Amino acid sequence: IVRSQGLKGLKNQAITGMLLYGARKVKTHFGVDMSFRDPGQVRAAIKWIENNDNNFKSHIANPYLLGSKISSQDPIIDRSFILKVDKRTYAFVSGKLDRSYSRDGGEARNTISMYVFGKKAFKVFRDITQFIESSNTSSQMMYSITASGDNDRNYWTCTGSTLTPRPMDTLFFDPGIKERIISHLNNWLQNEDIYKKRGLKYKTGILLYGTQGTGKSSMASAIANYLQCGLITIDCTSFQNLNTAEVAESINADDDRYVVLLDEIDSIFGKRDDAETDDIKNKRISKLLTFLDSPQSPNNVIFVATTNFYDRLDKAVLRKGRFDIAEEMTDIHKEAAYEMCRSFNLSDDDINKIMSKTEFPVNPSTLQNSILNTFKKEAVL
Repeated sequence: IVRSQGLKGLKNQAITGMLLYGARKVKTHFGVDMSFRDPGQVRAAIKWIENNDNNFKSHIANPYLLGSKISSQDPIIDRSFILKVDKRTYAFVSGKLDRSYSRDGGEARNTISMYVFGKKAFKVFRDITQFIESSNTSSQMMYSITASGDNDRNYWTCTGSTLTPRPMDTLFFDPGIKERIISHLNNWLQNEDIYKKRGLKYKTGILLYGTQGTGKSSMASAIANYLQCGLITIDCTSFQNLNTAEVAESINADDDRYVVLLDEIDSIFGKRDDAETDDIKNKRISKLLTFLDSPQSPNNVIFVATTNFYDRLDKAVLRKGRFDIAEEMTDIHKEAAYEMCRSFNLSDDDINKIMSKTEFPVNPSTLQNSILNTFKKEAVL
């Protein structure tokens, strides 16, 4: 084997092995996963790879020349390799050819997985999805960040998916709540120049607290839809292991605006009867404050924090500048409940039946469940 490959072949094999090993390690650290199985999306994904891969011909499994085919097939990727997108951003590409479809006379199907990692991972991911989705009805994405590790080493991962639009008018609260949030957002948007002229981070924070099922997390999605920007959700239960400086750097890398959701932010502090020392809890608080309000904070973001336990939050977190407004999300009264029913285009009879069986104020999630059950009963009938 050594003679047939030569030193050059062994060197290339060693380099490839190191790259793949590095990719596996990096995949647990930070990046964006995507997988394509639909034939049209696979063709588009391979086309994007062709446009960005200087070694494309060596990475495909069938004869193919750039610009002109010498076979009737589309190019097929049936291997794994590293694609350098720019100086600090890479894509781990893995293709698999499933030949089981050809048993019934059909063509073998190619699937493509890509793991994009590095400084501009968010931007590259968006570029890929925009390229693949020819209709491009929405460039809004949702990114989920979670961390893991121990005392010696911490990792954080990010997975992405298309953000399902949540219009603001599909959320229902008692009068004033939604209006105050929208007014705050509009005011923030209008004053961007003030932040820039003074060298301030262009960010704002909204704290939503109240009982479960009142629409706190949904409001974060609605804000992203209202501002036509992406949504980043951070797993607060693993916040202590999160490298917040790297997260901020990644958010800032593509200059886009994001809503950053800190869902159940109280889990960062732990319960009052936890056995953790005050020193550990103070370190967590300090880490959160640095992420929210310091030179290391991300720029051009709207922090949205939610909690069911307002009294567990540290007073330093509640200071103005971290969260500019705080809204209590409560169960809704009859007027808002009636508007929710009407938004589902229910008949007057169905609305009256629901309202007659409902005790007010009612939890919005509970009311929505009653509405959906009405549709299920009609389908059975």
